[in-house]
Amino acid sequence: MVAYKSLYKIEESFRILKTNLKTRPVYHFKERRIRSHFLICYLALVMQRILEYKLAVNKVELSTYEIINGLEGFIIDEIDYKVDKLYIMSDKLLNSKINKDIFKIEKNVLLSNEIPNIIKKM
Repeated sequence: MVAYKSLYKIEESFRILKTNLKTRPVYHFKERRIRSHFLICYLALVMQRILEYKLAVNKVELSTYEIINGLEGFIIDEIDYKVDKLYIMSDKLLNSKINKDIFKIEKNVLLSNEIPNIIKKM
């Protein structure tokens, strides 16, 4: 009976693998490749679940899609000046829900001395 009640979690995990993580069947013929493919898919799901759990503990409610979409656009370019380093973030990251809920970065261009202040806010 307990297994039946937790069946929805298993079904949800397969749905996440299929839709959000975009895993698809790959036709491998060697056992080593089959196991490797399964391991990569499984690790992606485990990492997603750990991230969801850690966010929920910190009272940040984001869907799997919002987490992946926010991190997918996580592009920061570093420009090294002789005096300081300049970081330029993508617009997608700046406007993402993951930035608004977790990172709370308010501008696209940051100097390296501003980064510790942002980390303290998290």
